Amino acid sequence: MSAHPLPPRAGRTINGAADVSGDHWAPAMTDIVLKDIDELLLERIKRMADRRGWTLSHALQHLLEQGLYAVEGDGKLGFDTSEADVLLSAIAALESVPDGVFSLIGQVPDAAPRQD
Repeated sequence: MSAHPLPPRAGRTINGAADVSGDHWAPAMTDIVLKDIDELLLERIKRMADRRGWTLSHALQHLLEQGLYAVEGDGKLGFDTSEADVLLSAIAALESVPDGVFSLIGQVPDAAPRQD
């Protein structure tokens, strides 16, 4: 079984929606226009795209997808099982530390007071 390279997606259509973004990774879709977007928000999006070397179209699609995931999950983020287990172990270890121990951090034990 041999793999065949996929043709670029620019100009293709799916269900009548043309991909005019020019991004070869993007599925075909209609253009989205954001009206009256706050200048500060637009600058933040542009900076995020620049830092990652993405086109503005790619950055907007990524942000829309991530925002949709957050909203679909009621904005609740969680840990997977292994992360949750590690966090619970760390909390249990901290809870077992006797009172007053954290206040000793950075102090030298049995140090004689300075004679100035």
